[in-house]
Amino acid sequence: MIEAKIDRYRPTTPREYTELNASTFKKMIMKSVDQLREHQNAVNSINVFPVKDGDTGTNMLNTMIGVKNSLEELSDNSFETISKELINAIILSARGNSGTILAEYFRGFMLEIKDIQVLTGSHLVRALKNGSNNAQQALEQPTMGTILDVFSAAAKGADLAHKETNDICKILDEALKYALIALKNTQFILPQMQRSQVVDAGGAGFLFILDGLRAGVSDRNSKISEEFISKPMIVQDEELSFQYCVEAVLKDIGVPIEELRKKIENLGNSFHLMGDIDLLKLHIHTNRPNSIKEICQDTGRIVDWKVDDIQEMQKEYLTNLQKSQEHADILHYNISRSVTKNRIAVVTDSSSDISEKWLKQYPIFIVKMPVILANDPTDLAERVTLKEFYNRMATEENFVPITSQPNVKQFIDAYEKALDIADIVLCIPISSSLSGSYRNAVQAKNKLDNENIFVIDSYSASLGVSILVHIVFELQKAGKDYLDILTELYAIRGRMGQYFIANDTKYLFRGGRLTRSRYILGHILHIHPLLQLKDGYILDTGRRIHSTNPEKQVIMLAREIEKFITRREPLCIYIVHSNAEAKALKLKEYLEKNNLSKGIIEIAEFGMVVGSHLGPGVLAIYYA
Repeated sequence: MIEAKIDRYRPTTPREYTELNASTFKKMIMKSVDQLREHQNAVNSINVFPVKDGDTGTNMLNTMIGVKNSLEELSDNSFETISKELINAIILSARGNSGTILAEYFRGFMLEIKDIQVLTGSHLVRALKNGSNNAQQALEQPTMGTILDVFSAAAKGADLAHKETNDICKILDEALKYALIALKNTQFILPQMQRSQVVDAGGAGFLFILDGLRAGVSDRNSKISEEFISKPMIVQDEELSFQYCVEAVLKDIGVPIEELRKKIENLGNSFHLMGDIDLLKLHIHTNRPNSIKEICQDTGRIVDWKVDDIQEMQKEYLTNLQKSQEHADILHYNISRSVTKNRIAVVTDSSSDISEKWLKQYPIFIVKMPVILANDPTDLAERVTLKEFYNRMATEENFVPITSQPNVKQFIDAYEKALDIADIVLCIPISSSLSGSYRNAVQAKNKLDNENIFVIDSYSASLGVSILVHIVFELQKAGKDYLDILTELYAIRGRMGQYFIANDTKYLFRGGRLTRSRYILGHILHIHPLLQLKDGYILDTGRRIHSTNPEKQVIMLAREIEKFITRREPLCIYIVHSNAEAKALKLKEYLEKNNLSKGIIEIAEFGMVVGSHLGPGVLAIYYA
């Protein structure tokens, strides 16, 4: 049925176009902007991720209009000049999360063709691939089920077509076909889209851009229309972690870009830095716009500054949506749910601290993250016990363990082993904000090019990842298919409680996971902050303990459980520690004595991967 829908829109090409000059390429860009402009409101109407604010189409259009205006003024129509002008213009005009990702895509695309004289099918395929790769690599937390999937699919379709033809029109036809299929699949991956029965708005916007590029080759009419688009079926209000969207353009940067990144990246999410020291674009969702502005002013010259209240934008979008009664499908094809009830295996990394009991019971494949010393590459797990590991961290100044992220090949090997015994592989590595493990897991999936592999950013570590892994198999035992399981994983990931208190913050500071001010509080002043792992980031809750009194630590953590169970009963509670079993037992006793959990409370210990960053004496709770 999907193929039938696509074939209906496959155009006929009266002649071959094997080479295009720069003037024709510029016309393709102009046509893509016109096509997106025509469908801007439709794209806005299905904007439910990452924030329900109804501006994805507008942001993408404003991003592309900046490019169009700049190119219209060009008199030199060479690929070198067009590339330089487009890249500068798109940095300046990029708006919102979707616009910033689109800008990264076109930066990668244009860098691939900037030195050519004529555009061939081979050049186009490489540009589509480089655009996709650049957009994905630029993101701190690349999320599958979004525009990234559509980028990748378009490149794949173009590559397959190029094996059969050099005709640029036919290559773009196949790119559009694969992009359409990938866009359709986005409604089954993230819970926001699955609940609302829509596809990713950014992906839909890119589909119109791609169709405009195709139409611009030979002045053909567009073949993608709004008959595919309608309002979401179900949209729920949700609490946002961050209230403001901040965008800034900086010039005359006086510090290394990585230094600026370190100062800002922990102040919010959806963080992007694009450009170089001559021209830099910043985008972030945050609660501290004034702090970010001060950092930017200390870093360079602000030439553009914009702050939007995304909480208010979400309220307005939801209000307008509720007034509308139009309901239809958007690329919503009927698929047989029965075929999705397949055998599932899970791949994760060794930071997950999966228990031996689960490894024997379930098809779980662990990708090793070695822990070493700077002067000895031997994995510490092979030569010291966990107790000795923590004792040496506490007593030996030169005992500084270092973790290493698993490489792409390790994930490929794990996927292949998992696929030998399962139909579907779910990979759940440590949070992408804490390690490059997630990124390498995604790259491994892309190299295998297997649609039965799904990589989920856990937003967690240690027992938080274990909870998600365990839930996979519990849901499968309950008869859920993998699409339902994916939806549940994303939903539970957002509701998970993850809090911890460190006796000494020097370990977190040393590993770059904590700011200097928080380090001073904990290490020098002995004021211990209650820290939270939220959306994959270590955040300060603002609450403090002014001593190392274990009783006070226990009560503070117990109160987080108490707040949670006033709203719902936890499925499970894990108390996790690093060589602090006495405190863990006190917390368990307190929870049971005060009837704060009717479920199972288990005690576990942080393994060496996470423990090397936390240090000894940490007490944590994980619950879902």
